[in-house]
Amino acid sequence: MPETTNIVAALVSLGLSNYEAKAYTGLLTENPVTGYQLSKVSGVPRSRIYETLEKLYSKGLVQVQDSEPKNYTPVDIEEFFNRVKLEVMNNMKTLRTDLEKIQTVKGIQPGIWNVEGRKNILAKADHLIKSAESSILICAWNDDLNELQITLEETVNKGMNLNIISFGIFEIDGFDKIYPQFRDIELKNDCRDFTMIIDKNRMFSGATMPFETCRAVITEEPSLVYIAREYLMMKVALGKMLDAIPDDIRKGFDSFYNLAVE
Repeated sequence: MPETTNIVAALVSLGLSNYEAKAYTGLLTENPVTGYQLSKVSGVPRSRIYETLEKLYSKGLVQVQDSEPKNYTPVDIEEFFNRVKLEVMNNMKTLRTDLEKIQTVKGIQPGIWNVEGRKNILAKADHLIKSAESSILICAWNDDLNELQITLEETVNKGMNLNIISFGIFEIDGFDKIYPQFRDIELKNDCRDFTMIIDKNRMFSGATMPFETCRAVITEEPSLVYIAREYLMMKVALGKMLDAIPDDIRKGFDSFYNLAVE
């Protein structure tokens, strides 16, 4: 059977056991088959193959031919995803209800809280953008903004008060509240600053590089939110001024920022 390690891992992440994922993958590559044949195709031990097939059958992911011996075939991929999606959504709905019953504190607690790693920082930023009620002010590098583009576009469509300060070129069709600080700028791998103000009362600020060790903090401390917001508003003003500078002069300004600091 072709290399399917990544496929099996992805299926496991959707809730299948390792043996179930291997059996379903094996059925896709060769069907109809008996349990004995599928064991050889999929790598699931013979001692576990029939138990595994019964579990897949109970989940509606395989079809059985009542013959002797029994033959098995998978449901098609579209039906598979529909069934898995429905099960996941139902499980999430039940889990959300159960979690809300035991949650004692909602929102951000007083103090300063850390988020570490670029993936986690951008995931938190995505959540904060979606949870905003009135306004979002964000300053980030274009690579990070690209990761958030779909969510930012949805925010624009909602009519939210959104202002974006970008390092490098970032665009949203039909949206003009983007203020590039530097259009021609080299991506930095040592540190990329990232700051958001949500609804004028919540700050999320830090860096998104290096990937694994970068850190950002989230807080609702009024003084820190105020300082960060004033800082970003100055960047908005700078972006507007830079837009008024002729391109040849502005290009020199961008190049100056790319110089290494001694």
